Amino acid sequence: MEQYKDWEKLSTKELCVRFSIGPSAFKRKQQKEAALKRKVEPTHHVREIKEGRENFYYIKPKGGLIGILNCSIGKRDINVIETILKVIIERKHVPVQPVYAKLAGVTQSAISGYVAFLKENNIIIPPVTIPQYVLDEKEKTGEILSQRERKEGHRIYYDINSDGSYRLLDEDTQAQIHDTYTKKWGFEYATQVYPLQQEYGIKGQDLKGVIGNIDRLIWHKINETFGLNNGKRITEPEINPEIAKELIEYFKQVI
Repeated sequence: MEQYKDWEKLSTKELCVRFSIGPSAFKRKQQKEAALKRKVEPTHHVREIKEGRENFYYIKPKGGLIGILNCSIGKRDINVIETILKVIIERKHVPVQPVYAKLAGVTQSAISGYVAFLKENNIIIPPVTIPQYVLDEKEKTGEILSQRERKEGHRIYYDINSDGSYRLLDEDTQAQIHDTYTKKWGFEYATQVYPLQQEYGIKGQDLKGVIGNIDRLIWHKINETFGLNNGKRITEPEINPEIAKELIEYFKQVI
């Protein structure tokens, strides 16, 4: 149809597959309208057109953030979703749940649900992990003494102030702390952890206490050196690259 030439045309079956709608939802008018409102209308304009004996659905993505996400957000607040994604994209705040909650004006328990939703819909994607093994070199048995998954990605360093607020450190300070942290960890691992594994065959699980103590000591030194109250670091959340560029452009326009 001419007025819908820029719209995508779907059969009922195709629409159900695209938006994860059960076919039974289309048996009654009230159920169908509820399914369209809940599953399709949050992200797309939709028009139902009868052609011959069959009904077809013409859909067109809505503009703005909801169009970029291209998924049904249900009853969730798009402004809360925007706040979370903006924090990650703009890198002006610490991307952790307490900060999202404060900026969005909602509880942290509510934010947890939003973050889970963004991960489930492949908007925030899991970091790439690389398996690392320590083998028994003393007995040369090839036995795995420890195994862990190292997260790849950009590390973000921040401070938790005495009043509980979060402070993102400037880029130069972050770079200096990262250099200090990795060098100290490399030294402590080579002189304390690795020898315990090789000399006594201590497995990774049994080293948790030692590793925890080393981490606390390193952060104690970093806090003293850089004048921090309670320094921390996280791996930066990663946005799906398929929509990351669109989000960057979107937030440039809404500033």
